[in-house]
Amino acid sequence: MLKVSSYMLSSLLLASALLCGCGGGGTSNSGGGGSTPAVTPTIATTAAQNGAVLVKLSTTTSGAAIHYTVDGSAPSASSQTFEAPFLVASNLTVKAIAVASGFSNSTVASQAFTPNIASGTLVWSASALVLMRFAARRTWRRTWSAGAGLLGIVVAKLFFVDLSSHGSMARVVSFVGVGLLMLLVGYLAPFPKRAEQASTAPTPPEPIP
Repeated sequence: MLKVSSYMLSSLLLASALLCGCGGGGTSNSGGGGSTPAVTPTIATTAAQNGAVLVKLSTTTSGAAIHYTVDGSAPSASSQTFEAPFLVASNLTVKAIAVASGFSNSTVASQAFTPNIASGTLVWSASALVLMRFAARRTWRRTWSAGAGLLGIVVAKLFFVDLSSHGSMARVVSFVGVGLLMLLVGYLAPFPKRAEQASTAPTPPEPIP
């Protein structure tokens, strides 16, 4: 009797295990997962103004959503969803995956961007130098001071903005360029002296020999 009960208990446990396995498989299929991966997104670029580029992401998997990151981290289904082309104007890495119902996530598409954008720091530094040079030749102290103020703003931007937002090469170019321009200021555009006032006193007559 004990042996029969043991067989019955084993049979019940086996049947329960089979039912649980079938139920788990049905739940997994209803979630939309699949063994076939979605097609990896393609990263297309279009040239924009001043060296920037427009980035467009696409996939041939119907109904797939594309999720991407721009900080070099691995994208997931919770990452930002691509909806429209976006502008890239600084050094960054775009990574993207395609997610679709009935498919597993695609492999990661990745592309690094290093736009060839002229440094605004050098442009504004050169503008300040031209202004100060012009003011020095005309002995316009206020105009020269305005140019010096512009140069000061450029130097502040160099330390507080360029150091954190540009690549190492861009930083080196900016620092060297601004340093050379500041040396040129001392040589080509020194602080103007006061305009000499014409003396109103009559010139004494020359002595008669």
